[in-house]
Amino acid sequence: MTPIWMALVPLSLLPLVFHWLPVWRHNGIWFGVTVAADYPASPVARATLRDFRLTVWLLGLAAVAMALLEPFGPWTLQLAMMLEIFGPEYRAYMDRTKRIIPYIY
Repeated sequence: MTPIWMALVPLSLLPLVFHWLPVWRHNGIWFGVTVAADYPASPVARATLRDFRLTVWLLGLAAVAMALLEPFGPWTLQLAMMLEIFGPEYRAYMDRTKRIIPYIY
């Protein structure tokens, strides 16, 4: 069994990276979709980014809570890391297909 801090540090820092990841992009790209240059300032884009960030932080809190449950099963840490990595990616995919594609440039 690993010390709990070795699991909590990466699980706590990963949401911070995912929080800023959508804005580290080239102009005209929004969640992997080519859009008009003024799209990121639109209300739809801000709502998409806000909802994505909310999902990232909620899944990060859930992952940390699951990591604290590690003494109850060795699989909880692996499940927490999968939740924290694949959850935001799935959310970004769903946002891209439902919210952003209608605004393709």
